[in-house]
Amino acid sequence: MRGQWAADAVGLLAGYALDAWLGDPRRLHPVAGFGQAAGALERRLHPADRATRAGG
Repeated sequence: MRGQWAADAVGLLAGYALDAWLGDPRRLHPVAGFGQAAGALERRLHPADRATRAGG
């Protein structure tokens, strides 16, 4: 249990340090890319729903 806590603490500190050092990417942010992919998949799977929402 103690080893897991230490590993979590090291991971959090490393993530914080890397984020402070590198910051967010200017292009192709992972979260934005996931949102675009999810939107494209939704449009492909539910094209009738999109037309219905746009029409009113």
